[in-house]
Amino acid sequence: MKTIIKCLFILLATSASAQNRTLEELPSVLQKEYGLTLKKSINQERDILREGRPLKSRADIYAFVLTAKQREKILPTLQEAFEKAGKDDPNCYSVNTMNDLTGKESLRNLMIGDNPEQYVTIGQDYNNYVNVNFLDAEDSTKTHRYAYALEWREMQGTSEKGSLEVRYVVTYAKIPKPQINVKYSSSMKVSDLIGNDFTADDLLSGDNILLLFDQLKEKYESGKNKTFDAISIYLLCKRAHGYGFFTDAPSQKELEQLKDEVITLYNKETDPACAYYLKLALEELGKIQTK
Repeated sequence: MKTIIKCLFILLATSASAQNRTLEELPSVLQKEYGLTLKKSINQERDILREGRPLKSRADIYAFVLTAKQREKILPTLQEAFEKAGKDDPNCYSVNTMNDLTGKESLRNLMIGDNPEQYVTIGQDYNNYVNVNFLDAEDSTKTHRYAYALEWREMQGTSEKGSLEVRYVVTYAKIPKPQINVKYSSSMKVSDLIGNDFTADDLLSGDNILLLFDQLKEKYESGKNKTFDAISIYLLCKRAHGYGFFTDAPSQKELEQLKDEVITLYNKETDPACAYYLKLALEELGKIQTK
């Protein structure tokens, strides 16, 4: 078990490429270092009309079982790998999680290739998942991404309590552009904006930043998955800075409101990891300057 953890963290220290190396290597590490049996479905297509035949679409799915004993060590290690990859890779633009929920709001579609009708759905048969999306650093058009997802559920029909059925998904696709014009509404939910595989470029605005923050704050305060929600708050604030929101004089009131909300969360937080990401979020908001 120490070997698998060591291997993952060696990869974490060196991962920053077109693909996220850490997450790409997970199946190999699980097989070679811990002897897990993985059922797999590999589907990849290259664009033969473009120079170098770059990747056009990909949908790789791995399924495996963790016993109750394996679960105690391996599942937290896998979750931490996703967490660190989402934070440390500069090409990451989206971190999404779901825990013990079912129904429409738990579903997320990860597009495959260029066709919006082709996708892998997570959160449908498994009631827990972690998903991180990365821009393809080798794509000069910045229009394609890699999506990685880990989902799991309690294993049914077995006498051994605590076993898990796990599915690991990797897809490659053109980042879809939703044909919608989203405006702020207090009745809207995060899933209305990020329920599917959309990029921040298409959905973010100053108003939507506030909407998403309110929803993320509610999730964060529920305490179900605080570390990932803290990372999501940090990434949202990073986008607010990176995309130049709240730089005009009329929006300064909203910016100060957002800062105050994050400061309140930070001052109440006792978990070091969560406090760290909230501090990073404050630093990003502090970089925003009025034009």
